[in-house]
Amino acid sequence: LRDQFQQLIVKPLMEVDKSYTSPLIIVIDALDECDDDALVGEIISLFTRTLHYGRLRLRALITSRP
Repeated sequence: LRDQFQQLIVKPLMEVDKSYTSPLIIVIDALDECDDDALVGEIISLFTRTLHYGRLRLRALITSRP
């Protein structure tokens, strides 16, 4: 999962021009459909770390049922 996240999310985000000042929004929909609670935690952890890279203004919207 970490390698996929790096290749599909982080690397493309690092290609965004540094002069881009508007926030970028990442949407994760239906996280509750993941049956593995540990995997859900890892996904949230990966996104949390990505949001704090500091170079870009990133926001995340995560949807899930209770």
